Amino acid sequence: MKSRVYMVVPVLVIGLAMPVCAQQISEREANEAAKNVADAFVKAVHEKDAAGAAALFTEDAIRVVAKGPQVGRSEIEKVLRGAFKAYTPESDKIDRVTVIGNDAIGSVNSFAGTYNSQTIKGYATFIYVRDGNTWKIRMEAVSIE
Repeated sequence: MKSRVYMVVPVLVIGLAMPVCAQQISEREANEAAKNVADAFVKAVHEKDAAGAAALFTEDAIRVVAKGPQVGRSEIEKVLRGAFKAYTPESDKIDRVTVIGNDAIGSVNSFAGTYNSQTIKGYATFIYVRDGNTWKIRMEAVSIE
């Protein structure tokens, strides 16, 4: 009986460990995922497409700005629609990407633009989560210099 246990336990350990290893996201994959979402977000911002930008967020996403948090995709879309009337983007760049877990990555992005005729610069921190075969923004925190 003991010999069977010694044979079964290693097989179970290897069998259970392999799916975990297979799901681990690499830094390259994290950078690519962040770049894809950031590119789509920047495109939507440049086109002043609030619905397109909001579609990149999860349904229950949180966006934090100086005026306070915005909760949920529909509220984020509403606020972006108003902000896009006054904001013209100039530059956007991913400064750093980090792997948080198998289904979560983060990035710090810098941006610059004109808001109500005033030049602004700042940073946005994003948390992306895997949503099926795509990545979505779960949280964004914006700070302006």
